[in-house]
Amino acid sequence: EFHIDYSKKVGEHTFEGMLVSNAQGGNNEWFSAYRDGYVSNMPYLFAGNPANKTNDGAASEWGRVGYVGRVKYDFAGKYLAELNGRYDGSDNFAEGKRFGFFPSVSLGWVVSKEDFFNKLNIGNFLNSLKLRGSYGVIGNDNVSRFSYLSSYSGNSQVYVSGGTLVNGYSSNGLASENVTWYSTKSLDFGFDVAVLDNHLKGAFDYFYTRTSNYLTSPAFGYTDPLGTSLPQVLSDAAFRKAGIDGSLNYSNKINE
Repeated sequence: EFHIDYSKKVGEHTFEGMLVSNAQGGNNEWFSAYRDGYVSNMPYLFAGNPANKTNDGAASEWGRVGYVGRVKYDFAGKYLAELNGRYDGSDNFAEGKRFGFFPSVSLGWVVSKEDFFNKLNIGNFLNSLKLRGSYGVIGNDNVSRFSYLSSYSGNSQVYVSGGTLVNGYSSNGLASENVTWYSTKSLDFGFDVAVLDNHLKGAFDYFYTRTSNYLTSPAFGYTDPLGTSLPQVLSDAAFRKAGIDGSLNYSNKINE
C-alpha cells in the first residue's frame, strides 16, 4: 500500500489532497490424508486400514487492486467540500470488466461562524451549528469466484467402465461473461449542534441507500431444460434502505 498527502493554506483557503494505491493477492494450497483402524502405535499412514483411506486437496488464488483520490477544501472554517474517487479492480470478473469507478462528494456549512449568526445574540445558548450532506457510490464484487468461466469439479465414481467405478468431472453450470461491478448509492443529510456552553452536543442524520443491478439468477423467468443451474446476471432490480440516526452527549465538570 502506498499513499501521499498534500496540504497548503493560502489566507483563509485550505487545500488538501491524498492519493492511495493498494494491491492485495494471495494463494492457498492444502492436502489431507486419512486412515483409521490402526493395530499398533506406528505413526505412519501405511499402517492403517486401507479399506477406509481417504485423501483430498485443493488450490486457490485471488487478487485485487485499488486507487483512491481525495481533494478537500476549507474556507475560513465555514465552507467545507470534499471530493473522493475510487478505481477498483477485482479478478472476480472477466478481463475488460474488472475495473469500476466510484465517486463521492460531501459538503458542509458551519452556520455558527457566519456574521449574521453572531448578530442574533444566541451564542450563549446555541454555541455551534453545522449543516452537512453527502452523496456517494460504492462498488460491490460479491459474486461467485470465476463465474465468468466454464468450470468443472472433479468427482469420484462418476461413471462405470468395465464394471468399475471411474473418477471424472462434472460441470459447475453455465458461465456468464456479463458479470461486473454493481453499485450502492448513498445519500445523507445531517447537522451537528452544541448548546449550553458546549456541554450538550448532538448530531442527527437522515440516510438513504439504493443498491441496483445486483447479481441474481434468471431462473424465475425460465424453465430449466438443461439440467444445470443458470448463471448469475446483472439484474434491473433494486432495493432501498432509509432511516434516521442520532446521538446526544453531555459533559461537565463540578469542582474536581
